[in-house]
Amino acid sequence: MSLNSRISRLAIGLGVPLALNEDVEAALNNALIGDQGLASSGVREGQPKRRERMQHAELRALLVMRYSMAQRCVARYGPEIAREMLNQTEIQMQRLGFAEGSDGVQLNRLDFPS
Repeated sequence: MSLNSRISRLAIGLGVPLALNEDVEAALNNALIGDQGLASSGVREGQPKRRERMQHAELRALLVMRYSMAQRCVARYGPEIAREMLNQTEIQMQRLGFAEGSDGVQLNRLDFPS
C-alpha cells in the first residue's frame, strides 16, 4: 500500500492525473520526453525544475514497478487472488483519504487473463 500512496502523493504534487488508463500512459510518456529533452538540450536547470524532473522520473519508475509486481502476482497466484489483493489495497487507500484511482489503478478496467 505504501507504493500506491507514494504514487498518489507524487501524482497529486505534480498535478498529474492518473484516473484513466490514458492518464497513466501520458504520465509514462511525458516522463520519457522530459528526461530526453533536458538531457539533450545541455541547458542547466534550476533546483526546483530538477526536483520536479526527478519526481516525474520517480513516478514513472514506481508505476512501472507496480505493474511489474501485479503481473508477477497474477502469474504466481492467479487473476482472482491478484484482483482481490488490489481491491483490498484500494479500499485501504480510500480509508486513508485518497480518491479512487488517484494511484492509477482502475479495478473496474483491469483485464487479467483467465
